[in-house]
Amino acid sequence: MPEFEVEVDPNHEHLAEICLMYWSTTDDGAFTHTVKHLADLFGEPSHRISKIVSKACFARSLQRCCSGCERGFIYRSRAQWTSGTRYTPGRCESCIQGERRRLAEARERADAELVAAIRRRHQVRDDESSIRAEDLDMPAAFALAALLEDAEEVTEGITTPVVARDDQLSPSLNMTRR
Repeated sequence: MPEFEVEVDPNHEHLAEICLMYWSTTDDGAFTHTVKHLADLFGEPSHRISKIVSKACFARSLQRCCSGCERGFIYRSRAQWTSGTRYTPGRCESCIQGERRRLAEARERADAELVAAIRRRHQVRDDESSIRAEDLDMPAAFALAALLEDAEEVTEGITTPVVARDDQLSPSLNMTRR
């Protein structure tokens, strides 16, 4: 039984024969043709054969499959396949990327929910009037003082202006400045 299913790029159909020969295997899993044999047969230097094949096609393993989507792993060169023999990954690159994307979307949803919860709990003033100390109750004044206090640069009670700070004090930069 062959180890690979070879898919040739339509733009490189003229290289289909070298691709099929490069990836053909015997019943015991060994490659049928050596790279040197292919180089002599097609009149190319040995070091270019893998580059030519990797640009023209890819091989999908019929034996080694992704634990996520159950499709065969894709290889562009024999060296990649050989390293895959020693370090067989559990999932393919598209499944890994899909999981990363899902995690990033979940993080964004959680951040959006946090912003919404903060906005529900604390009123945000949309007018450009500045907050006066007299308008604050004691807990709000202490919370504001704790937020604005910069432990590294407190000198004589003077803090760094909000517009000059790098760290965010609220969910958005616009809200921090307000």
